[in-house]
Amino acid sequence: MIIEAGYDVVQLLDASVNKTGRSRRGLWMLSMDENLRVVAQPRIAARMHLPVEAYIDEVSLALRRSPVPVRYIALGYATTLPLDEPFWLHAVDERLSSDGWLGDVELLGQVVFARDGFVSTVPRFSFRDYIGLEHLPRSVSVLGPHDVGCECVACVHFEQMLRENRQRRAGASA
Repeated sequence: MIIEAGYDVVQLLDASVNKTGRSRRGLWMLSMDENLRVVAQPRIAARMHLPVEAYIDEVSLALRRSPVPVRYIALGYATTLPLDEPFWLHAVDERLSSDGWLGDVELLGQVVFARDGFVSTVPRFSFRDYIGLEHLPRSVSVLGPHDVGCECVACVHFEQMLRENRQRRAGASA
């Protein structure tokens, strides 16, 4: 799946945090590659007893274990706190992003679920509509089917990614 907008992030995290209508109190991470394709959605902590900043080591470990290089992440978790004044969430995003512990990985934001709804620092609509997110990749649809050797943008990109993944795998096994 390619992430095109913040509501994609919210839906995927909601499926993990609120699976089968029952809230699971853990911390979840949605990781994406450089083209905003979903790489993995691991549970970082089974239960959150501390603020999200306390789980930096666990997030870093999950990033190192990823089978594919991760470029973007979003975090999701549930809270019992009221969501009346969610201004604290932006401050947490700034602390997480400014410490440098993420390296080249960019935090797209957090989604916090409560009984009465959710709050999010992930942009809600298409990323192209937000100032400051111009650098994010755009999804493209190219109708198929495509013959072997097709030179459309989608097929050329796929072949390039396939070569890079094969080279990475060959380098890792050497």
